[in-house]
Amino acid sequence: LLGGDGIDTLSGNSGFDRIYGGSGGDIISGGADRDLLFGEGGDDTISGDGGNDLLQGHNGEDVLDGGAGNDVVNGGAGNDTLLGGDGDDILIGNWGIDTMTGGTGADTFLFKAGHTGSYAHLADTILDFSQADGDIIDLSQIDALAGGGDDAFAFIGDAAFSGTAGELRYTATENGLMVEGDTDGDGVADLLIAVDGLADLTASDFVL
Repeated sequence: LLGGDGIDTLSGNSGFDRIYGGSGGDIISGGADRDLLFGEGGDDTISGDGGNDLLQGHNGEDVLDGGAGNDVVNGGAGNDTLLGGDGDDILIGNWGIDTMTGGTGADTFLFKAGHTGSYAHLADTILDFSQADGDIIDLSQIDALAGGGDDAFAFIGDAAFSGTAGELRYTATENGLMVEGDTDGDGVADLLIAVDGLADLTASDFVL
């Protein structure tokens, strides 16, 4: 299904569907079974419903809800709201200031270079990180050392940065925790991820 220009309402119903919203603020629903849903331009609302779906925002401030199934939810550019729903989902905020809720299941919050800010007001926020459900923060696609390569972060808990590049820690905030990574060794965080509702994190909560 192709939406084209304007505000479109597109529903896949049952079966394997591929839906493109086009420009404009579209409402896209995949229905039952596995679907590929692309918001493209505009502020879109995309629902995967049943099945293991791929939801892809683009430009604009999108709301993406995976629904039931093991979904991949990718915000694209813009300040997006990502909802995993039921199942073991992968949530990728991408560019912009994003808010992510994994829902039930063992969810992965995946970040790449540049996907979250270096100041608190620009940080992506995870609202429901659950250690009991087996949620994971995946930073493996970010080089922990500035200047190239593919180096993993060294998790130091809630200790202060030592001035060594590649350290990852957390600090307490009013709403929970802030994950901080220092990639250049200057003792100042170069990436920040807010994790609400938690009192601590361990190395097992990350893929580094």
